[in-house]
Amino acid sequence: MKKLILSAISAAALLAVSTSAFAQGQVAFANNATTRITLGVGGPNMFGAAGTYEFGLYAGADAGSMTLVGTAFNTAAPTSTFTFAGLFNGGNPFTLPTATAFNGVNPISFQIRGWTASLGSSYEAASASPNASTGVFGQSTIGSVLPATGAALVPNLFGTGAGQVGGFALVPVPEPTTLALAGLGAASLLLFRRRK
Repeated sequence: MKKLILSAISAAALLAVSTSAFAQGQVAFANNATTRITLGVGGPNMFGAAGTYEFGLYAGADAGSMTLVGTAFNTAAPTSTFTFAGLFNGGNPFTLPTATAFNGVNPISFQIRGWTASLGSSYEAASASPNASTGVFGQSTIGSVLPATGAALVPNLFGTGAGQVGGFALVPVPEPTTLALAGLGAASLLLFRRRK
């Protein structure tokens, strides 16, 4: 009887472990040749030493609950060709943490955000850095995919299909003085037009 009870407990524990592993979703957190990241809008493909730029996968049950769930660095290296310019790979497959509210039935919302890696370990930290004006920042549109479980095909986050996102540009953040000058110019234009 004791052996039978221990056997039943072991089977239940094994089932619980396999169920929790099965419940985690997987996505392809990597872009490709048709969804490269550029430096500036319409500029050249991102290129630099591996780790110059960092990319964060922000995901959640909906657009309002997205949090950082994984990061990746650009894969180019100074000695490589431009074949890898504009590309990064954070994992294919990438397993989402259970806290992402993945339930295996509903799609998740996601966004990819990029920044100069030396400024911080997240988009928010890099944006708040005192040296933010020396870096570049960018983000994709918001996408929506159903992560894979079991033997299902792992969905690509990047692409042209429904819910996928395309490449995007990393651009410099305008310095506060530039913003102030732009605001002053706009105000003077309004004042000038009002006088007429």
